[in-house]
Amino acid sequence: MKNTLVYITDENYVMPTCVSVTSLLSHVNNITIYILCDRISPISKEYLEQLDKGANIVHLIEIDCNVFQDIKEDFTEEHTYVTRTSFFKFHLPNILENEDTVLYLDSDVIVNGDISEIFSLDLTNKYVASVDDIGDEGNKNGCSVLGKKLAGVQREHYFNSGVMYLNLAEMRNNNVSEKLIYYRTAYHNNFMDQDALNAVLGEKRIILPIKFNFLMSQFDLKTFDEVNNQLFDGKYHSMEECVNDQLILHLTGPYKAWKYYYYPSTNVFLKYYRQSSYNAKKINFLSPICFLSKQLIEWEKNYNRLLKKYKYIHKCKVNMDWHFPRERIPKGSKIILYGAGEIGKFFNYKLKENAYCDVVSWVDTNYMNMNDPNITSPNIITEISFDYILIAVSRDNIVNQIYESLLKLNVDAKKIIKLFSE
Repeated sequence: MKNTLVYITDENYVMPTCVSVTSLLSHVNNITIYILCDRISPISKEYLEQLDKGANIVHLIEIDCNVFQDIKEDFTEEHTYVTRTSFFKFHLPNILENEDTVLYLDSDVIVNGDISEIFSLDLTNKYVASVDDIGDEGNKNGCSVLGKKLAGVQREHYFNSGVMYLNLAEMRNNNVSEKLIYYRTAYHNNFMDQDALNAVLGEKRIILPIKFNFLMSQFDLKTFDEVNNQLFDGKYHSMEECVNDQLILHLTGPYKAWKYYYYPSTNVFLKYYRQSSYNAKKINFLSPICFLSKQLIEWEKNYNRLLKKYKYIHKCKVNMDWHFPRERIPKGSKIILYGAGEIGKFFNYKLKENAYCDVVSWVDTNYMNMNDPNITSPNIITEISFDYILIAVSRDNIVNQIYESLLKLNVDAKKIIKLFSE
């Protein structure tokens, strides 16, 4: 008997859906995959169809999203990146009427290992098996903050709806689709579909371990030590060890890993992107810090939003080791650190601390005005041996100026590393 999975996608999410399915097929066998589509283009449909490779395991189901046009959109502004196709989840028992159970996966998840054990769970008299939303601080002590905000009910636990093993038969028997639609239309919802799913399904639920839906956005908001201690009792020795040990990685947050360069989310995504049918297309990643910095002027009219964004930028800068391009600079390399601003100083400190690379020289065009004898003129670049030059600067115009000046010094372009270029 084959195990069944389902994805939901629209035109904007076809590419990450393909990457997610590619990661799934790398780790799990004997499966049937349904992909529910809303108004996708013929080209996108071809990309999705290529996933099957003649195995007859990937099936596309096209659905008109207009059936949800009457559902009010009162969710908070900071969560508007959630799309209307998420309401397909409400109708899964009816759409997949011949299936008794199904594993639902969001399009922005990466399957990082064999998840077959999920399919052996006994869902008798249960609606769902899912993971507590680790973004809900209360979940770790059994007193969920988000669960207490649900209208009409209170839950001690609140789950993330990006990974759900669903008992469709039980949901059909109890008219759950209608209950979900009613909750979504009758009450205020902080998260577009997730509140309704928690309110209705939460009463008959199995709690899954974090490894089946690890939210990678935790590393955007907290240091590795905070994540490790709060969620895993300090058992991991590095971020890489922690990530590799999770079976499903959920690339959550508004700044997606296929648009903005985030370590380690983008690295995880690229691993399977390069195995997908999109591998010939180059992604030009944006810097989340630069993008947010350019928006500060526009946010001046709204103090609360401005304050939140400022705190986010500050957090990114304090934890800039998230963005060190380890996938392009091998451990033990001899590097020249170009730039002695905030980023350069932080990298220089961290590299001395962890000895990941050997900083053979630290240069800056403004070295004369810096009270640090370790910082010298970029002219020394032509006199010393090195493997790479890391431009430790975030502003695009300055990065480009430095890049052009290095080319004029006959530096091999392959040895010049920009933080957010690829």
